Amino acid sequence: MPLDQAHTTGHCPECQKIASENTNIFIETEVIPQLRLLRSNKTGLNGVVIPPPRIEQFDCRDVWPPKKSSKGEEYVFCHGDLTRSNVLLDPNTLMVKSIIDWESAGFSPEELELSLWRLNYDEYMRTFEDTDKIKQEIELITA
Repeated sequence: MPLDQAHTTGHCPECQKIASENTNIFIETEVIPQLRLLRSNKTGLNGVVIPPPRIEQFDCRDVWPPKKSSKGEEYVFCHGDLTRSNVLLDPNTLMVKSIIDWESAGFSPEELELSLWRLNYDEYMRTFEDTDKIKQEIELITA
């Protein structure tokens, strides 16, 4: 909440707006640029590929073999599920304190890291229904 205001109970639209703006700024100016510095010529992490939840729900294969990049190209490190619910904020300052749930993290094509942090819950859930987009994403990570 803003430092000059106090709340005792209830939902505060102004605080939600501030929290969303702080999240967007932090992820877009700090997290994504740092993750983009980490590069690999193979998808996944240590030989294991765990796709984002929307892909895993659509395509339930047991194993996703790592894919080697084309010569001269590299994959970037991605969180894989960087949603608002995976960003923890300080309740007093509404600033980002931590990012959690890194189980889908690994090296992937840059396009796979969608701007999920900008979506509300309903918008995020609709990404699971966009089968054309999911099929395109599967092509990016499969050999």
